[in-house]
Amino acid sequence: MRQILSALSPEERAKKSAQIVARYTARDAFKSASTIMAYSSFGAEVDTRALLEACLKSNKRLILPRLNMKSRLLEPVEIFDLDRDLTCNKLGFCEPRAELKEFSPLIDIDEIIVPGMAFDLKLNRLGRGLGCYDRFLDQRMVDVEAVHEIDAATIEVECGPKDGHTGFTCGLAFDCQIVDEIPVDEHDQAVLSLVTESRSL
Repeated sequence: MRQILSALSPEERAKKSAQIVARYTARDAFKSASTIMAYSSFGAEVDTRALLEACLKSNKRLILPRLNMKSRLLEPVEIFDLDRDLTCNKLGFCEPRAELKEFSPLIDIDEIIVPGMAFDLKLNRLGRGLGCYDRFLDQRMVDVEAVHEIDAATIEVECGPKDGHTGFTCGLAFDCQIVDEIPVDEHDQAVLSLVTESRSL
């Protein structure tokens, strides 16, 4: 998949990324959300810069993940200024500065935009390789259960199935990143929706 993505020219990536952002921001889920957790794109991924700017321009609370290198856990942090509040970590990802306070509670996040190297038509995802989002999404489900004092079975009825669906999550990908099937195990978290340059699933 990395070879496929690297074959996209900068012009193709920019054009397709703009189409994906336009399709995503036209959705009712984006318009109605007050707090969105997104991510700063890396390498040949869908360029999310315009999406992050759209969140701030729409007066939404924008949350970005910060990777705790020791625990390999994601720390959600609210961002107010993309140029001032971000720095590059040792892996090359742009993330919130260390001095910025961690956002809580997780249940206040209306939608989580999840990165992925590949997705399939069942909305399973192949992540960046560290399992950080799988653990983060699982923790968000625990928080939802605790706050509402309900169990996973009830959440399955109200919010979607527990097997990978942990609140409203959305993946962004190029069409070339959609494959027939991704092998998954019990710890892998799928998404509830997916947006590419040509369609929404």
